[in-house]
Amino acid sequence: MDRIFVMGSSADDEPFILTDEDVSVHGVVFGASGSGKTGFLTVLMEEALLNGINVVALDVKGDLSNLGLDITDTIPDSSRLESFRKNAKISIYTPGSLKGRPVSILSCLKPPDAQEDLWSAASSVANSLFPLAGMSGEKLQSEARLLTELFVHAWKNRIEVLPEDLPRMFLDPPFDAIGGVDVELLVPKKRRQEIAITLSTVFNSPNFKRWINGTPLDFDHLLEEANASIFYLAHLDSNERMMFIALLLRTLHSWMLRKGGSDKLKLLLVFDEVYGYLPPYPRDPPSKAPLLSLIKQGRSFGISVFLSTQNPFDIDYRALGNARLWVIGRLQTANDRRRALEGIVEAGISIGERKELNREISSLKPREFIVYNARNDVMRKMHTRQSFSSLRGPLSLDQIAEISGFQPITGKISGDQSLLDIPPSLPERVESCYLPAVYDSAILRGFNVVGNISLYYEPFLLLEVKARLEKPANGEIKFLRLMPASSMQRDLVFSEKMEPGIRSEQLKDCPLGEKPSLGFKFRPINRALRTRAGIKRVLDGLRNNVAEINVRVYKCEETGECSFPGEDLISFKERQQMKLMERQKKEIEELNRKLMKISIALSKEVGELRELERRLEELKTSIFVGNLIKLMKGSVKQTFRGVGGSYKKIKEIERRISLKKQRIAQIELEKANLEELIRRARAPPTILELTLRPKEVHVSSVMLVWVPVAEARALVGNRMVLVKANCFNGVVSTFQ
Repeated sequence: MDRIFVMGSSADDEPFILTDEDVSVHGVVFGASGSGKTGFLTVLMEEALLNGINVVALDVKGDLSNLGLDITDTIPDSSRLESFRKNAKISIYTPGSLKGRPVSILSCLKPPDAQEDLWSAASSVANSLFPLAGMSGEKLQSEARLLTELFVHAWKNRIEVLPEDLPRMFLDPPFDAIGGVDVELLVPKKRRQEIAITLSTVFNSPNFKRWINGTPLDFDHLLEEANASIFYLAHLDSNERMMFIALLLRTLHSWMLRKGGSDKLKLLLVFDEVYGYLPPYPRDPPSKAPLLSLIKQGRSFGISVFLSTQNPFDIDYRALGNARLWVIGRLQTANDRRRALEGIVEAGISIGERKELNREISSLKPREFIVYNARNDVMRKMHTRQSFSSLRGPLSLDQIAEISGFQPITGKISGDQSLLDIPPSLPERVESCYLPAVYDSAILRGFNVVGNISLYYEPFLLLEVKARLEKPANGEIKFLRLMPASSMQRDLVFSEKMEPGIRSEQLKDCPLGEKPSLGFKFRPINRALRTRAGIKRVLDGLRNNVAEINVRVYKCEETGECSFPGEDLISFKERQQMKLMERQKKEIEELNRKLMKISIALSKEVGELRELERRLEELKTSIFVGNLIKLMKGSVKQTFRGVGGSYKKIKEIERRISLKKQRIAQIELEKANLEELIRRARAPPTILELTLRPKEVHVSSVMLVWVPVAEARALVGNRMVLVKANCFNGVVSTFQ
């Protein structure tokens, strides 16, 4: 029996149906925010599950995770609804979070199947790990090449690489040359040492534990457990999201090759909001190569890829060329509509229909789409049906944890007599705030805990450092620092790396509250901070300590912003580049509009010039031939009588040609000026390196920040260690 996908209704209220062949040739879904892209993809996934096709979904915003939730009973076709209820088995995973269902990426570091291109797989993994470590950009090409060759060497020797092995391997590679180039010339030892330290810091940090516990990223296991695997990614930062998506796509590609070819669709990969992960040339993020490989090869292996984005310019042309089903919702900007229409025109739609189609696309209502099927050269308008699943918008991590069956485990509070039942009293005018306890003792469930688990709030003094830059004209810089302030802290000093795993600049985006979470006691504050005079003495001492250190910062001339303490040049430059792009987006769009208008005018003027030149040439030829004939007939007088009139005509056309050339030169100058303005608008930020003068450093207290902590003793191997977890963000640390 042929499999069909009932997507909705057509313009004439007939069922809009896609066949197995329509869906198996890859698709792209374009549409502005609110156009119904996510609804279309949800219906597509529902239909795939009804047809026995496995689904893998990358949920960047948190919308696709609504699949199968709050199934409505108002669908007219109750038999299909009941079939969906019965057959759809949906698992939602939360990589990088202990909430919900975490995913382990360790399997991605294992040697790939022999059928896969070893170097491509190694390159994908290497380029995925650098963003997780906060490193990216073209300057890392040599380092990425070295890390790639390390994976290739290990895999060729069937060695399973563990994260903790990589720093040592990077510092001291098991080979001397790469592609005929000495390793020392490619990446000098000093640079290898810097990268090794960074990798070691990342892989041994408590934060990285979130990535090695949970369900293995193994598609044999995932598809055996459920026929729909949704990876919720909305809670991750951009580097973490890029790393996981690249590893997942590479793992899926490896699984595809291992399973072999298929003439029948067996898996649907849905990627909602693909912006930044499959960009046009020359951008090449780690996710691009494996995603392009899946698109190019997937059809032969029974895998179809559907991508959605708000802007057609977000997707590389090679992916667009391989997508045979174009689903176009309402597009707000003329540029977006033009790009979408260009793809359709290239696929066979006549240019004469573009104006009408452009108007129709701009006036589409939510859930209305123009669907162009390049396989049979058919274009139809459709309206998506009501989904079985309730589309209630992006889900939060807490909602995902509840859906996926996350069960918090309540630990017992220890009898630690140093902990207080109520918050301690604070000096006058010292404010305090609390980070909410997202986790409780369940955060330590992966450890072999000995005894009870202590849940308490630990105090940190949030300090503000003010400093005047070396040149007074550069003004004043301010930044925040956290300082441990509990009674357990002997030395009151600034700390870049806090035991609870939170940095001061992150507090700007934290939901600070006035009340503590229930079930937590309180660690007393340090005696030196219990009075205003004591706080002043501590701040004076800290100011003297800080004044002994020259603080290097970076400043962006265009935005006027300065880097965070400890922020490297590459990270700061990338952050400022994003701000400049956002700020100058409207300006560039306006310049591009003017440039397009001038280009059209220039093209018109050049065309008219060519026509005048053609007419001049024809006139000269005509006069010459006519006079020649008259001379041959012996009509010398008639020949000279006609020369004067012809000469006037020639002079008139030449005059018009001269004016036209002047006009063209003027337009070309205007065009060059616009292009220069666009180039300047897109220019990278100007970064200055500045040094703070020690005598101009001032330190003042802002408030006391209480961080929720779970603490216990645990056996790790044959050693007893102290385990402390930040119950706000899930970061876990161990101490001897």
